[in-house]
Amino acid sequence: MHPAIGKFIEGRQIWFSGQNNVKLERFAELEQKIQAVVEQHTMLKRDKEKVEARLAYKTRESEDIKKQLDKILKDRDVIKKRLDSLIEKLDFLESA
Repeated sequence: MHPAIGKFIEGRQIWFSGQNNVKLERFAELEQKIQAVVEQHTMLKRDKEKVEARLAYKTRESEDIKKQLDKILKDRDVIKKRLDSLIEKLDFLESA
């Protein structure tokens, strides 16, 4: 092989080798970025599930409070009617 051809081939190999290193570095960077995105996605998914669970709990809690309020309002109406009835009876006694 002619020495010039050998140097050309060696130079091309070094050039290709250098390109491969750059490509491998770029793949490594891409791999790291993808891994970071996957980790962030996993973390956000867990956070979302926690928020959804808390929302469901608060929704149930709110529904329970609404039911309690409805019962209190009904009890209040019953008591008001009974008091009105007692006042009418007292008014009747006074007028008699």
